[in-house]
Amino acid sequence: MQAIEAAQREMHDVALLDLVMPGMSGVEVLKGLPAMDRELPVIIVTGFPDSALLTEAVRYPPVTLL
Repeated sequence: MQAIEAAQREMHDVALLDLVMPGMSGVEVLKGLPAMDRELPVIIVTGFPDSALLTEAVRYPPVTLL
């Protein structure tokens, strides 16, 4: 939730997210970002390349995966 609140307060050039985080998943954060800035590039870093979260994350462009 803190990431979404920070994105609402300030302009950012890029969002760097992990898929598996404490509290909220990267996908949950990603879902909250497009409403604020649909052009914000998102880079997702994950150690779980075969996860269902990754499959869901690519539905919210613009997303780059590492």
